[in-house]
Amino acid sequence: MARLQLFMFLLVMTVTVVGQRPNGPVEVRAPDGRTVILKPDGTWEYKKEAPAPAPTATPTSATAPETLSPNFSGDEVTTLLHQLVDLRKRLVKSEFETSAAYEARVAKEKKKPLIGSRTAEDSFYLVSSAMTAEYNADTQIMTFTLAVRKNVMAEVMRGSRAVEDRNTATDLSRISLYSVSLGSYDDPKVFFDQTNGLPLSGGRYDQQFSARVNLSVEEAKRLKTGTKAVLVVRFEEPYAIGGYLSGGQFQTRLLDVQFFDQQTGRVLAKLGATVVTNSGPPTPPKKNPHLEKAQELYNARRDDEALAELRQAVIDEPTSADAFLLTGRIHVQRNDQESAIAALKTALFWDSKLIDAHILLGRIFLARGDLAQAKKYVASALALNPNNAEAQSLQRQILR
Repeated sequence: MARLQLFMFLLVMTVTVVGQRPNGPVEVRAPDGRTVILKPDGTWEYKKEAPAPAPTATPTSATAPETLSPNFSGDEVTTLLHQLVDLRKRLVKSEFETSAAYEARVAKEKKKPLIGSRTAEDSFYLVSSAMTAEYNADTQIMTFTLAVRKNVMAEVMRGSRAVEDRNTATDLSRISLYSVSLGSYDDPKVFFDQTNGLPLSGGRYDQQFSARVNLSVEEAKRLKTGTKAVLVVRFEEPYAIGGYLSGGQFQTRLLDVQFFDQQTGRVLAKLGATVVTNSGPPTPPKKNPHLEKAQELYNARRDDEALAELRQAVIDEPTSADAFLLTGRIHVQRNDQESAIAALKTALFWDSKLIDAHILLGRIFLARGDLAQAKKYVASALALNPNNAEAQSLQRQILR
């Protein structure tokens, strides 16, 4: 039927064209959507269509990709590695410290800057040159690929439930599922457990982040070796390990991966929605000044003033789990169990992974003689971190 329709169409069009005596070939659209060239001598042929260009990789956010500063190199990894390894050593609990004193000291240590004014709780930008770029001249599409390794030992140990203690770990490939190299063998590697929605593809163990970008041939020639990837991360405990075989290891929470032209700073593709600033050191996320002040007052045992600051912090940010957690800590110190339970449950409502809130609730219910609730919250804490010393200690107390 389709062939008959095409024949009738061509017959009509040929008669028309011949009757009009055209000087050259005429292009018409056939019923099947393809273009047909009718020639003056009455013959015809299908026009060869150029392949349509593949879609350009676009950011997941509604805005266009940002522009970095020219020759953007991210944060200095050697300095970061040294600072984080040192921080990890300072966070080890002394046998002569009470838990309260230790927690207060840890809070202060984590507020000390690593680079500029940024602390371990802020975002950092690690540039990787360990990527490839492949160009297709027919479609004018460049595919950028950053290799990701799934760590066999971490997967095996999790499957056997023999998870290593992060506080004493000497090789992050045994405790983190994924890793990305920042360059050669001698450069540090970035480890993370989750992709946080960033598209990961490939085989079971050799995977990759990738993006496809529409580029002219001239652009592609330059960007073949002039493109790098920037990993937007936040560091997580145990933060870093220095000098393990290669150039060191970073433990992170991965926020975004972006491919950019290092010469101009133009972001070619971004897999997430994180914004990287254009000039100078990246701007750290804005912190709630009332929460920061409350933490200082709590450390100084000025509980009434701390609670006043926390009330204001919650007005500013009603979903601040950290504000409710600190409120719960203060009520625990004041032996106001009902207020503490209310605050800690609210903290968990906004962030169910706050392990300290689970542990504090477990301690409160143990003190009240409610073993069922105590077991429930210690089980939740151990599910988040089976090696947490406080949760393990609390479990032993409950099982006595």
